[in-house]
Amino acid sequence: MKHSFFYFKKLTGWNIAGLAGYILFSLFGYGYCSLFTPDELPQFLLGDILVMQGLLYLLGYKKLRNMTVFFCWCAVGLMQVLIYFLLKDNPALKVGHLSAVVAFRNTIPLLLLFQSLRFLYFKIQGRELIMLSKLGQKDMYDNRESDFFDVISFIIYFSAMIYLSAQ
Repeated sequence: MKHSFFYFKKLTGWNIAGLAGYILFSLFGYGYCSLFTPDELPQFLLGDILVMQGLLYLLGYKKLRNMTVFFCWCAVGLMQVLIYFLLKDNPALKVGHLSAVVAFRNTIPLLLLFQSLRFLYFKIQGRELIMLSKLGQKDMYDNRESDFFDVISFIIYFSAMIYLSAQ
């Protein structure tokens, strides 16, 4: 079934499970911060957010085509921005000269970058951006091998994720 570039569909059980799972995992981790040593807490926070941002691209690229899912993840990103502003000056969360929560402000820009790369690819190629696959293997959703722009998009996204987290 073909969709227009921007489409809205109801959330599936998997969409809800992914969102709820991430939120519950994060709340559980944040709720049990006292279980972490002072060295482990910043690593947990930074690792949690960077893994989530990476998995959004790696596993969520198909789901993020649905604007309903996209806006739900933007809502999660807004909550993360609030967390960032609440915790950014906490000295216990410093890692070098940066706060461990610096990446919390990056989810929305990364989601917008993903949609921009997707839109650009759609305009250039007339088809959807897919995830990189091993040589000779096809994408499980679109049944085609990744091409040069899929590789470039992957590099741009993950480079931006690293760059933004180091600022």
